Amino acid sequence: MQNPIYKMVGHNIQKLRIMKGISQDDLAAVAGYHRVSIVNYEKGKTRITLDTLETIAKALDVPINLFFTESSSSEVQYWKKRIHCERAEISAFKIKS
Repeated sequence: MQNPIYKMVGHNIQKLRIMKGISQDDLAAVAGYHRVSIVNYEKGKTRITLDTLETIAKALDVPINLFFTESSSSEVQYWKKRIHCERAEISAFKIKS
């Protein structure tokens, strides 16, 4: 049986990765892990250490505590808006180039 904390953390990794527009392959490459490890972390199948969470947080450029936060919290809403703005800026830059 999956531990609900690992499942929540994995789900939050996946949500943040998708919001940032990063593939599992790219996250794995930046964080220094295999894609299969990222898949298992996101599904909550593999125990994830704090060191690994810190590495993934740095790769996603988000605070580590977001992995332990329910999606309805004000902090998560703030980061969703920030990520959306970052993606809009990147898109605008690509259009200008």
